[in-house]
Amino acid sequence: MTLILVTILAFLFLLGLIMVGFLWYMKAVAGILIVRKHEELERITASNDIPEQWTARHNERIIKLHQQGNLEKSRKLQEAARRSYVRKLKRLAHYLRRTRLVDSEETRTYTLMQLDSVRMKWEEQSSHG
Repeated sequence: MTLILVTILAFLFLLGLIMVGFLWYMKAVAGILIVRKHEELERITASNDIPEQWTARHNERIIKLHQQGNLEKSRKLQEAARRSYVRKLKRLAHYLRRTRLVDSEETRTYTLMQLDSVRMKWEEQSSHG
C-alpha cells in the first residue's frame, strides 16, 4: 500500500516537473519570437527597407544561378523572393495591428505606414520586373 502511494506521489511530482519545464520552454520560445518580430520592425522603420537577414539566403542563390548562366531560374527565384518578402511584411503588419506591445497608437500608426510603404515598394518591383 505504501509502495503504491509513493509511486503515485513520485509520478505526480515528475509530471509537475515536466509541466513546469514545458511552460518555461514555451515562455522562452514565445519571447524569442516576439523579440525577433520587434527587431525586424525596428530594422524596417530605421532603414525603410526589408531586413538584410531576409534577403541574404535568396541573394546567394540568385547570384549563384546568375553566374551559372541560368537567368530564367534566377528570375523566377527573384520573383519568389519578392513574394516571400511581401508575405512577411503583411504578417508583420497583421501582428502589429493585434499586439499590445507597442508604445502608443501613434507609434503603431507610424510603423504601419512605413510597413505599407515598404510593402508597396516591393509589390511594385514584383509587378514591374
